[in-house]
Amino acid sequence: MGEFEKAMVMASKLEKAAISQKNTQYVGNALLFQSEVLTRKELFDLSTLKLANAIEQFKIINDLPRQADALIAQSWIGHNQADYNAIKHSLLTSAKLAFEAHDKQRELDALTYLSVLAHKNKQEDDKYLYLTEAESKMKAYQFPSYHLAIIPFHYAIFTKNLEDKEPHLKQVIKLATLTPEFWAARTSRRQLMKYYISQNRLKDAQALMTGITLDSADNSYLKTLLADAQNDTDAFITHAEHTFEQAQLSGNLRLSLDIALLICGSDNTQVNYDFYSQYINEKGSDYWRRINEEKLTSLSL
Repeated sequence: MGEFEKAMVMASKLEKAAISQKNTQYVGNALLFQSEVLTRKELFDLSTLKLANAIEQFKIINDLPRQADALIAQSWIGHNQADYNAIKHSLLTSAKLAFEAHDKQRELDALTYLSVLAHKNKQEDDKYLYLTEAESKMKAYQFPSYHLAIIPFHYAIFTKNLEDKEPHLKQVIKLATLTPEFWAARTSRRQLMKYYISQNRLKDAQALMTGITLDSADNSYLKTLLADAQNDTDAFITHAEHTFEQAQLSGNLRLSLDIALLICGSDNTQVNYDFYSQYINEKGSDYWRRINEEKLTSLSL
């Protein structure tokens, strides 16, 4: 929710309680939580200190999986400091610790994340090297097919143009046919929905919802986008209001802001424009406003 001060207070209380009960595991957890908040606030030096202390706590009890988690968090600090060598060291060490702990999922998380951060830091060879390694390990570990969907999802990240992303995103959805709510499938559906609508490929957009039965904020959002593209006013209002309610109840601030902005962009008299515009003005973060600056300016919000 972006309520960093509240999160820090809770993490600090957890640390004090854990220290009083001499619970090393939870002292480490609390320090890791604090580091994550500090990183989000871009206080990297203090975050690094908290992380180092967290790792020391996890070492005391030989908790390799949580050491691996802390090193993944450390890699993001390296990314924000444009230090690719630090990123690579953190994530390879994380993968190694996870391997030693026989924690296959954490091992693969470290490798696929390294692939993404290699891409973000323009390390062309590494981004393919570690994604290929992750794919090989998934097959060797006989992971279910939906796990393999992560591979084309990352290839979609590597492409620049939306039309180049399409085949990769379609492959993600195919691999996750039996698990349509897998995070990579959900994200891929959203990207494809927006792409198809932008190309006026409404039949393809409609087909994305085939077999989707879960009543969730994400799925309601896609129905809202489709109804808007089809100029179905009644369906648009129904789905939009339902999406906003679901996003609010689930604590999905970004989605609730996205749907509020979409509602404000409609010219339907049934819409309570003042309510949603006030919500945007009260809840919109600086980051969200930056990525939606053009729309906000056009609506004078």
